[in-house]
Amino acid sequence: MESNKMSKDAEEIMAASPMKDIKDLEPPSLMTRKFSQAEQSNYSSPPSRVHASSKEFHFFYGTLMDAQTLAKVLKLDSLPRLVPAKISGYHCKLWGEYLALVGGEPDEPVHGMAYKVQSPGESELLQAYETDRYSKIGCILKFEDGTAAIGNTFKWCGDKTELREGKFNLKDWKMDKLEQDIDSARHHWSHDQ
Repeated sequence: MESNKMSKDAEEIMAASPMKDIKDLEPPSLMTRKFSQAEQSNYSSPPSRVHASSKEFHFFYGTLMDAQTLAKVLKLDSLPRLVPAKISGYHCKLWGEYLALVGGEPDEPVHGMAYKVQSPGESELLQAYETDRYSKIGCILKFEDGTAAIGNTFKWCGDKTELREGKFNLKDWKMDKLEQDIDSARHHWSHDQ
């Protein structure tokens, strides 16, 4: 009898899960869609396996390693303080031009940057930026000075067939973004003339 109750509870959870139809979703557009999702006022963060509190570390391994991008996502007036860190047991693949964290070998490191989130609101903005293709999970961050901290990161929870092997270079990504911004400014300027 108890096993029927558990399976009914599991069915209810799956029915309410936003992940049940993920294979039917179209890929989100690039950076613009991420920022627009983060700005939606009706966004509510999905439940996390690690309790959200203020002043917790978040580990970033892709575009959010860039302080300017992180400042824009978090709507900060100044650049955030990022600290080099790594986590183990994961591997990065590419989803379009973005990195996706997936399970890896126990001793496999992923290098990135850590940021100490200042409020639950910042955690919500980060989740909105990451879209529903990523879920927040707990992790252990190791810093260059040998210390460690418990924190969070975002792991891929979408369709793994959308991922491919490849490398992400933050400097190349920033240069591509700068070129796109310059082209956009030229386009707007030429229409204003």
